[in-house]
Amino acid sequence: MSNYPDSWLKSYVASNYHLIDPIIKHAWHSITPFFWREARNAVQGVETDDFLKRSAKYQLSSGATFTLHDASGLFAALSLCNARQQNDFDQRIREKAADIQMSLIRFHDRLIKTRAPHELFPQPAQCKLSTRETGVLKWVAMGKSYSEIAEIFSISERTVKFHMSNVSSKLEVRTAKQAVYKAINIGMV
Repeated sequence: MSNYPDSWLKSYVASNYHLIDPIIKHAWHSITPFFWREARNAVQGVETDDFLKRSAKYQLSSGATFTLHDASGLFAALSLCNARQQNDFDQRIREKAADIQMSLIRFHDRLIKTRAPHELFPQPAQCKLSTRETGVLKWVAMGKSYSEIAEIFSISERTVKFHMSNVSSKLEVRTAKQAVYKAINIGMV
């Protein structure tokens, strides 16, 4: 659900901008609401600069983001854009922060309870796991430690971590716990 311009949303999804968006990158590591300028100041680089220039064309350069990291390891964010550059935006966000955060929590809870896993977690089009990645993922899902999995496959623990990192990347999540949760919900394991 969004009030962002359709052309921006289509471009955002088609270009996988969530992988370079400084707001999303900052949100992954934040448990408190933040203003976008904080995220822009924390992340720099050519890709980030290019992304910010493109988003500015749609008047998406000022705003605030509220984050949620739930008990299952899922991540959610609610971003509010200050497209009209209202001078009192920051003050109004601070005054309503608790209400906005609770709205995000309630919406996320309702969404998780009313939607089927395949609706929430469609399998990424390019998600082809190798045989070894699938094996490692299945053992992680069964609760084995990396050292136990290394012993099972006669590989190093570092190699197990490498495979789980690849799995997380292919599933477009950040942690092994999120990878297991998503893989189970989309029927991969």
